[in-house]
Amino acid sequence: MNRKSINILCCFALAMGMVCGLSACGKAGIPLPDLKTEYVESGFVEYYKLVGDPSWYPPDAVFMYPECAYRLHRTVEESQTNIEVTLCFGGGADEEDEFTHVEIYFLTGEEKHDLRSISKDEYLTEEYKIKSQVIYHDEEGCRGVRTEYTHCETFSIPMAYFSEDEGTVGFCAEGYVGEKACYGRCYLALHYTKEDEELHFMSHREYVYVKYGLLAYYA
Repeated sequence: MNRKSINILCCFALAMGMVCGLSACGKAGIPLPDLKTEYVESGFVEYYKLVGDPSWYPPDAVFMYPECAYRLHRTVEESQTNIEVTLCFGGGADEEDEFTHVEIYFLTGEEKHDLRSISKDEYLTEEYKIKSQVIYHDEEGCRGVRTEYTHCETFSIPMAYFSEDEGTVGFCAEGYVGEKACYGRCYLALHYTKEDEELHFMSHREYVYVKYGLLAYYA
């Protein structure tokens, strides 16, 4: 699996979790991922455990925390020119925040593929409001969060983004101050494999469950 575009922090935390014991995020109350659904979704209902220490941020750091989600067919014929992906995004900003705009893009390895840019004035309207609710929490700090989005768009993503036999692409929403990115990017991994002239997709939560047997992932 090509993991270049997987969030580095998530991978490091997952590796550390393997050493410390990953069973912490696999307890009763978290539903099993359903790998037979027609669509793959991520960002609408997620189960995760946050890790990391924000104390290293520079004193002049600008923060902006957009939320995002995607939905697409689980299986797509490789002969198609494009893949239809529904992307939802919004939230994580107030009038006093210093960002100038939000960029929506895909990542393939280290390459960024811009989808659209949203000005601060537009982003702060009701169109990009979200509603998040914690639906699960345990003593180990694992959380389940359901997010409802007001704004969703459907994009035609070139099949060329999925050129490997297996790999990962990332969907991102990120705030900027001019050309400088803020801290707090939303990143969602989409994993794929090719078999019998078809692409088969899994969300990151599904991938972690299949590979490691975990019901929640580290983020």
